[in-house]
Amino acid sequence: MVDMNGDVDQEGWCYGLQFISDKWSGTCRTSHYVRRRKWIRMRRMKGASSATSGSLPSATATTPTGSVNGAGANSLDELIVKMQRARIDRERITDLKNYLLLADSPTFPPSKIQLLIAQCDHECSKLRVALLLAPRMELAQEQAIVSILQGLKFYSDRVEFLKATSLTEYQTMLSKSETSPADATTLLS
Repeated sequence: MVDMNGDVDQEGWCYGLQFISDKWSGTCRTSHYVRRRKWIRMRRMKGASSATSGSLPSATATTPTGSVNGAGANSLDELIVKMQRARIDRERITDLKNYLLLADSPTFPPSKIQLLIAQCDHECSKLRVALLLAPRMELAQEQAIVSILQGLKFYSDRVEFLKATSLTEYQTMLSKSETSPADATTLLS
C-alpha cells in the first residue's frame, strides 16, 4: 500500500529536488528532479486465513500466538512449547497466566522453572514470570527458589522476587544464589 499523505500524485509518487531523509537521495547529487514512493506495510495476523475460513467455531477463535482460546496447555511441557512458539514476551507471559489459571495445583521442578524463565528475552519479563510463580513457592521448594534466583540477572530483581514470596530468610537464599554476602547484609539493614 502506498502512503498517500503529503504532496503526492494519484499514483503515489512524490517529486522533489531533495528529500528530508538523509538516508535517501536520488541517483545523482546534482540538481536533478527525482521521485520516490513511500510504502506502508500492512500488518496481518498470523493464522488469520484459517480463522476467517469458517472452519473453527466462534468460541475457539485463533489468538495471535497461534493457540486456540479455551484450550490451555495441559502439561508443563506443552506450556514450554507454547512459550517457545510465542514471538514476544507479552505473549509468553499470557500463556503462563492462562496455564496458572487453568491448572489445579501446578508444581514446578527447578529445571522446568529455569526453562520458563529462560524463554523470556528481556530481564523485566523474566522478573514478571518469576513474580507469577512466587505465590506458588513454599519454603519446602528451596531448590526451586534458588533456581529462580539464578535465572534473574539483577540483584534488585532478586530482592523483589524474595519479597513477593514472603520469605524472611533473604540472606540464606541470596547467598545460595551466588550473591555476595556484602550485598545480602545491606538488604537486611
